[in-house]
Amino acid sequence: YKAALPQLPLTTLNSVISVVKLAEDLLPDKPVSRESVAVSVGLMNLLGCPLGGMPSCHGAGGLAGQYRFGARTGGSVVFLGLGKMALAVGAGAYLVALLAL
Repeated sequence: YKAALPQLPLTTLNSVISVVKLAEDLLPDKPVSRESVAVSVGLMNLLGCPLGGMPSCHGAGGLAGQYRFGARTGGSVVFLGLGKMALAVGAGAYLVALLAL
């Protein structure tokens, strides 16, 4: 628990407060609440971690990067996920062999 305590303020600031503030600045017509972002991060980790996923958050850096490259809707995240799945299916075996070198 000693390693987790210092992480709490950082995680709260980066994964909730800064995401909400950045969303307000970039997308003022789409309101986002701190509560909805916090619940989203919490559910994502409660559901993902027991299934082998790494703990994660939305993070302001991800939002800023996606916005910078043209993302304005949730469809951009779906498109990114489909692209990653296609890469895994199409080149997964080759990439695993490459990593084994």
